[in-house]
Amino acid sequence: MSFLGADASAVTGTTARLALLAWFDFVGDPRWYWTGFGPLRTSDGQIWEGTAGLATISGLSVPIGTAAQQVSFGLSGVDPRVIALARQQSAQVKGRDCSVYLQLFNEDLSLRGPVRHVWSGLLDVMTYKMERGGTYSVDLTAENLWAGRRKPPHGYYTDADQQARYPGDLGCQYVASLPGKTINWPG
Repeated sequence: MSFLGADASAVTGTTARLALLAWFDFVGDPRWYWTGFGPLRTSDGQIWEGTAGLATISGLSVPIGTAAQQVSFGLSGVDPRVIALARQQSAQVKGRDCSVYLQLFNEDLSLRGPVRHVWSGLLDVMTYKMERGGTYSVDLTAENLWAGRRKPPHGYYTDADQQARYPGDLGCQYVASLPGKTINWPG
């Protein structure tokens, strides 16, 4: 990510006024969070929920080559809806999209331009724990889009993959029954 002109001086000065924003595409309940206090309406009209400084994002870095990068999100004092998602994580969370953005602010804390995309990935594991006072904290990990690069799309000799490649082709329909089977060739 690069900044030009006035934006470059805004982020390289003695005080940089910026916030990280995170979007999670949970099934049926997408969430928009930012690291500040109260709701934030960005220039695109999206309203982001403030986490009052109780959020952490770790693992964001400039990727080297095509290395798979893992980013961790932490949030304390979450509401019951998020805990319900953590309990149903396999169906509601795993494999869903997420993104991290950056919002710059002017000296008077008004918005300085649009949100800037920093990172995109796929949600992986969501865990939760109960803290003192009955509040919950949630930890969520996500991997960048390079994480699944070793998995060929429909690249296995299975009937399901063959049907995905060529619907109606029956060339692999017996593959699952072959392990351990003795085939006698005429001869």
